[in-house]
Amino acid sequence: MKRFLCLLLCAALLTGGLCVPLSGCTRTPSEPPFGVLAFAGSESTLIRLWFSEAENVYYLFLPADADRSALTVVCDGSVAVDGVELTDGQQTDIFAEKDLFFAEIGKRKLEIRIEQTGNIPAVFIRTASGSLDAIHADKEHKETAEMTVVEDGAVTLSSAKLAHIKGRGNTTWENEKKPYNIKFEEKTARLGMNAAKKWALLADADPMSCIAEPVLFGLARQTDLAYTPESRHAALFVNGEYLGLYRVSEKVQVGKNRLDIDDLDKANEKANPQTDLSALPKKKSLRGGKEGAVGDYLLPGERLWSEGLRDPADISGGYLLEFETKMGDASFCTSRAVWLSAHSPEYASRGEIDLIADLYQRAEDALYSEDGYNDRGEHWSDLFDVASFVDLYLLQEFGMYSEGENSSSTYIYKPAGEDKFYAGPVWDAGASWLFAELPDLPVTIKNDAFRYASSLIYYMLIPDDTGTEKCAVSIPSFFNAMFRHEEFRTAAAKRWAALSEPVSKLPDAARDLFGALASAIEADARRWNTGEETGEMPAVQIRKQFADRLAVMRRRTDALNKAFTEDAAVLYYDANGGKGAMSHPQFLHIGEEAAVSHAQIGSRSQAEITESVLSFEIPIYLIDFYDSTIIPPSKEYEFVGWNTKPDGSGDMYQPGDEFTVTQATTVLYAQWKNR
Repeated sequence: MKRFLCLLLCAALLTGGLCVPLSGCTRTPSEPPFGVLAFAGSESTLIRLWFSEAENVYYLFLPADADRSALTVVCDGSVAVDGVELTDGQQTDIFAEKDLFFAEIGKRKLEIRIEQTGNIPAVFIRTASGSLDAIHADKEHKETAEMTVVEDGAVTLSSAKLAHIKGRGNTTWENEKKPYNIKFEEKTARLGMNAAKKWALLADADPMSCIAEPVLFGLARQTDLAYTPESRHAALFVNGEYLGLYRVSEKVQVGKNRLDIDDLDKANEKANPQTDLSALPKKKSLRGGKEGAVGDYLLPGERLWSEGLRDPADISGGYLLEFETKMGDASFCTSRAVWLSAHSPEYASRGEIDLIADLYQRAEDALYSEDGYNDRGEHWSDLFDVASFVDLYLLQEFGMYSEGENSSSTYIYKPAGEDKFYAGPVWDAGASWLFAELPDLPVTIKNDAFRYASSLIYYMLIPDDTGTEKCAVSIPSFFNAMFRHEEFRTAAAKRWAALSEPVSKLPDAARDLFGALASAIEADARRWNTGEETGEMPAVQIRKQFADRLAVMRRRTDALNKAFTEDAAVLYYDANGGKGAMSHPQFLHIGEEAAVSHAQIGSRSQAEITESVLSFEIPIYLIDFYDSTIIPPSKEYEFVGWNTKPDGSGDMYQPGDEFTVTQATTVLYAQWKNR
């Protein structure tokens, strides 16, 4: 009988122009017994009941601008709501006057509550299969679909064809609430944003991300970054199921309406007509200049390209790169074990990869050198645009969002006509002001204003050609390396002072946005059982979360205001030929008494450090903060102290010694002698 009823429902939906089959055509308590067409009887605006197992009730999530006096019922023949018999396809006003109802379908009795999704647009997507199961099983699975958008009660986009919908994200994909990528068949302008084919549906699984990222991006638009993605909040319904509060967002990509630089993807397509670039085999350059098959991930100095791709006439510009933590996604790996992937061009020739990888290696060599010059005499500031990198650094330092410092979602690009990298666009800042204080951090780090300027990065790699010796390598983070150059610190201080007025307005902007989205955030929290673990109502927990974020924002503002002063000074430590991590810098003031760090010297072997990283004995979120042991260059050497000159000709200090800071930058070099 249940199977028969389900077949009737499927038939009713199909004859009504909808294709929303229930998985396996079996009925479970969590499957919706009926739904409604929310806008003018439009079949594409189906909203089904959603069952809350935590509360044992059904919810009907409705957009705020849906006309509750004119909802069309979609059901298995008929349903009784508060004793009123409603039939499939009937328009009714029964849901207009209150939010709690009782329904009967045969012998089943249901409690139904209406929750409104906020005064925001509604996005309806119908996949070809009527399900997201295949996409959830494989993030890269693509499925055609149709998309309808309703704004202010009017349909502004009707059943537009999507070339595909698929999963997206790295850590965000692991959440129950999933993010997606969509691609229209034609360029489409949506929700007041410029036309494009590719868009992201950002899930904001952390309820405060929908506030934090737009607020920080608002600050980004007041910097000199060439492009900052726009996004719009919307209630998302897929195959009739309410999935919560999402943001329809522009993607980080090259294009006239996005990052407006030369488009190497189009140039490659023109140079390779009637060629499926995605089908070209991948080849890898091994260390030593040899070519080889594609392995698990690239080792230092190795590169990856599409074999058989002919170069266009000009390959000098149009490169959009992203730092990678998923080493298997990288296009090349630098000598310091920094992985970068090429987003543009998506399918790159060997000539293109060699050009951009060689240039980045030159820039990296200059950046990490003591005097700021590489062996070709190029200064780091000639190869990195100081102004844009200062802006990106300040956004990351102020927001403290987790996707910074040599990791995914940090982008740089190179236009044609110059050998220089520019920072941006900013991306994935939903965790801004989330980490007020991390547990188990040394106090000196926890209280530092300069989180990103002080961090070290661990990488796991095989440093020799034998493939047998595993080693954990640590280097200063990208912005740590820039911060070591006084030119960068001076520019950052001046820029922060210039941004003081827009920064001071951010709390009010956040409060205004939170007020506008409060009901939408609460509906999303209801859908995803936010507050279930604490037993608090979603509205209560959300207000607490927002107050916490706002407090961190204020603390970050105060900390950076106090840190960026004219007499600011930094004390760095250099392993000077030793292995392992250098000690974290100390942020001081000229004239202040500084105590030399009690670095751990040789108390843990390099192998032990490596093993602790590989086994995650060091918590993963602390890997870039962990103050590791400095190991002598070899067993024949022992540590004898610190010196202001690498060759030991300067002032000598022992751990615990105090001295007066007299300059903006002081570097202490580890000193070693034969045993």
